[in-house]
Amino acid sequence: MAMCTLIATKTEEGVLVGMNRDEFPERMHSEYVNRDLLYPVDPLKKGTWIGVSKTTGNVAALLSRVELPSERTRGEIVPYVLRTGGLPPKLLCYAPFTLFKYNAALELFYVTTWNRNEVKTYETSNPVVLASGSDVVVAQRTQFLAEQARQIKTFEDLRALLRNHELEMPATVCLHGLFAQTLSSLIMKHDLHDKTIEVYDLVGNPCKEEYKQVRNISYGKGR
Repeated sequence: MAMCTLIATKTEEGVLVGMNRDEFPERMHSEYVNRDLLYPVDPLKKGTWIGVSKTTGNVAALLSRVELPSERTRGEIVPYVLRTGGLPPKLLCYAPFTLFKYNAALELFYVTTWNRNEVKTYETSNPVVLASGSDVVVAQRTQFLAEQARQIKTFEDLRALLRNHELEMPATVCLHGLFAQTLSSLIMKHDLHDKTIEVYDLVGNPCKEEYKQVRNISYGKGR
């Protein structure tokens, strides 16, 4: 089961969104779609787990909840949400998931859960911490990160947290598992005044590799 981590918070530097992707090595990405949306591409199923709209500045990210057989890949949900603002129809075709959204115009975070029975959504302006994996891993990670997220003031603070090894395996934020491991990490930094987004990507373990800027996006300027 994939075990991913997402942290989103507002700081004086702007809105910071960071996500570690824990997966099997064969699913390490090497390319991006860069059109109206910007997002990394899963090499196996050709979907994505996080993306940003170059038109609105909105962000969406998806975390798996339970690995169940499904007709459609959850990797197509993020692009759909960023283009339409809503969930795709026929949700029963998808396995359970947790969806994170950031609305740049409203400066609000939204978290939506789908469990194959119902959809629940809440909005907040407070820091958001999400994790996927077993119940034990999710509880340990979210409890640890909830306190840490409130202390994030800068890009460097978020980067350090995504590299953290304080928790024991398999709950550690930067995962070095025998099978699943942290394959990549992505940070988006939103300057709400200038309406720009700096996107930084790291392929490999966050504690071993350095983040590189993928794109600097200007949005909401009548383009």
